[in-house]
Amino acid sequence: MKTKSILNSLIDSVPAIRSLLIRYDPMHLSQNILIKYLQTIEKLLNDYWNTHAIQYYTKTIRSKVNYLPDNLKFIANNNGIIGEN
Repeated sequence: MKTKSILNSLIDSVPAIRSLLIRYDPMHLSQNILIKYLQTIEKLLNDYWNTHAIQYYTKTIRSKVNYLPDNLKFIANNNGIIGEN
């Protein structure tokens, strides 16, 4: 299934700190295809350009913020979550 078809089947999304609620039309998009698509996107987020952008931001704009370089780790630590929970 092409990206445009997948995106046209999405109704709404609600991002949270460690989760993403996605409403989609199951008549036009199967759960399996949606999950595979999301897994593909997730792999792209840890690429060179995203990593470089975070490093650049850290060095030039906000060099002393407590949530970088890993804001998920920062949030976990502040909420008493240890490890890969």
